[in-house]
Amino acid sequence: MIFAEISPDELQNLTNIENIKEIDYFEKREFVDCALENATFRNTMNINSIPSQLSLTGKDIRIGIYETSTVPTSSNNATNDYHVNTAHVVLLTNPVAAPSAPDHATMCAGYAAGDYGVAPDAYIYSASINDDWYNYHTAPSTPFADGSTLELLIDNNVKVVNISFAGIDDNRYYDIMEKWIDSIIAEQLITVVVATNNEYVHYISIPSGAFNVISVNGFYKNGTEEILNSYSYMSRGCWKPDVISDSSNSGTSFAAPVVTGMIALLFEFKPSLANYPQATKAILLASCHRKMTKRYYEPTSQYYNLNEPMTEGLSDHQGAGVPDMYKMISIVAQHNYGVCELNDSNNHQRDIQIIQPSYGASNINFSMAYLQTNASESNSTLYCDDYDLVVYNNGTSESSAKAKSSTEMIYENLTSNPNYTMHIGRYSGTTSVISAGYAWSTDNIRYFPNNYEEGIFFIRNVNSNKMLLMDTATLKMYQNTASFNDNYMWILKKTANGQNYTLKNGATNDYGVIRGSLYNGSNYYATGNNSSSILPASIFLDNNSAANGTSKWNCQEMCSQRIPKILDRQESGGVMSQPS
Repeated sequence: MIFAEISPDELQNLTNIENIKEIDYFEKREFVDCALENATFRNTMNINSIPSQLSLTGKDIRIGIYETSTVPTSSNNATNDYHVNTAHVVLLTNPVAAPSAPDHATMCAGYAAGDYGVAPDAYIYSASINDDWYNYHTAPSTPFADGSTLELLIDNNVKVVNISFAGIDDNRYYDIMEKWIDSIIAEQLITVVVATNNEYVHYISIPSGAFNVISVNGFYKNGTEEILNSYSYMSRGCWKPDVISDSSNSGTSFAAPVVTGMIALLFEFKPSLANYPQATKAILLASCHRKMTKRYYEPTSQYYNLNEPMTEGLSDHQGAGVPDMYKMISIVAQHNYGVCELNDSNNHQRDIQIIQPSYGASNINFSMAYLQTNASESNSTLYCDDYDLVVYNNGTSESSAKAKSSTEMIYENLTSNPNYTMHIGRYSGTTSVISAGYAWSTDNIRYFPNNYEEGIFFIRNVNSNKMLLMDTATLKMYQNTASFNDNYMWILKKTANGQNYTLKNGATNDYGVIRGSLYNGSNYYATGNNSSSILPASIFLDNNSAANGTSKWNCQEMCSQRIPKILDRQESGGVMSQPS
C-alpha cells in the first residue's frame, strides 16, 4: 500500500498501470477521545482468578499505546492519578500533549499496564497518531518520510497495540485506514485492540471496523447488575464488535485497554501466541461464556432488554460476549486451540476432531478467526473472503455463517457424546491462502499446570507396541494392535487429594479401573466397575520393573499436547482432548 499526493492527470495515468489493483481517496478525519473513570474491572473480567502460582504481570511484554496524545516519560498529575510507572514508558514519537484533560493516552496506559492495571510489569511504548494522519496534511511533500508511527511500534517489537481513538462518522463500509491496519496485521502478525467509540448511532466508528482488529464495546455495573453501554452497536460494514469489556460507567476507551492488558498476560504465559493474531482472537472469543441482558440508551434515559443469549453466537451488540482471563489461560494450558492454513491443496477447508467430556460443564464455546487480506469496497458494497464454521456431534450439526466477517462462534449445550468435529470451510472468496485460528472451552474449564497430567491418553506397550483397551462386555483390560476408537481411550484424572490418579475407559460408563478377579498366583485382572460404592484401585505405572519391557507402558497423549508449540496441531489432523 502506497500513500501519495497526486494531481488528477497523475491519477488518470495510474489507472492505466496494470499492476495497480485499487486506488482509494483518503480524507482527513476528525478524531474524538472517549472518557474514562476508575473501575473495579479485575473481578468482572476474572483477572483476579488467575492461579497464584503463575504470577502473571505482563513482565517483558511491550504494549503499544497508539493515541492522539503521548504518554509522558516523567511524572505529572495524570501519571500519578493513573499510576503509570514512567520508568516503563518508551516514547517513540515527539511528545504530544492531550488536547484536553484528563490525559487520554495516559489513562489508557494506566488501565492496560499501570501499577493497578491489568499488566503492571509490561512496558508502555507510546506513539502519536498525529504523526501519521495530521502531519500527512501539514507536510504533504514528505508524507510518511520516516514510516508510519504504527509501523514504528512494530519496528520496536511491540506485539499488542491499543487504539482508543475513533474517527467521527464515516459513510463508507470499509475505510482506507481500516484497510491499511488490516494489511499491517496480516503482514506483520501483530494484535491490535480498538475501542468502538461512544457515539449514540447505529454503527461503530473507524478504525474499529477493520476485519483483523479486536473491536471492543463496553459494559458497566449498576449496583449488582451489569448493563451494556448506550453507544454499543454493530457496524455498517465489517461485522462487529468482537467482544465487550468493562468500561466502568464510562467509554469504550477504558474497555479496550483492559482487553489489551489481558492479551499481554496471555502473551507472557504463551509467548509464541504473539505471532498468531488469528489464534489470539479465537482464544479471546472462545473464553466468552456470558453476555449482558440489558442495555442503557442515554438519549432516552431508558433501559432495554437485550435478547442476545450465548446460544445465538456472535450477536449484534456484544459479539462473543465478555472475555474471561482465567478461561483464556486455561484454554492455552489445556491446548484447546490451534492454527491452520486453508488453501487449494486442502480445498479451503479443514476438519478438526476433538474429544470433550463434560467434566461437570453444561456448555461449550467453539470460536474461529481468520486474517482477511483481500477485502475491498466498491459502490458501498463490501467484498471479502467468507469462511464459515460448522460443528458436528452425534449426527447433528450447528453452524455459524456471518457474512462480511472474519470470525465465527458456536455456543451450544454439551452432549453425552464427547466426540466433536469443527469444520472450517470457504463459502466464497478468491484469496489463495487463508490463515485461521480456532479455540474452544467449556463453562467449567479449569487450569492445570504442566505437571498436572490430566487428560485423555492412548496407552501403548513399549515392548509389543500394542495398545491398551477395554473389552466393554467383560470390562477386562487387554492389549491389541493400534486403533483409535473409544475403547482405546483412557481418561486419567487426579484424585481429590492430588496424590493419586484414577483411570477410566472412554467407551464405558464405569467409575474407574479396579482390581478384578484372581487369574493366577497373586496376579489379578484389572477391570472396570460401574458401582460407585467400590473404590478404584491405585494404578502404578512402573517404567523400570522389567528389563525386557513387557510391563513398560508409554502414556501417549493425543496430538503431542505437551510440546510447547502452537504449530504442533497445525497440520496433524489428529484427535485432541480437553480435560476441563
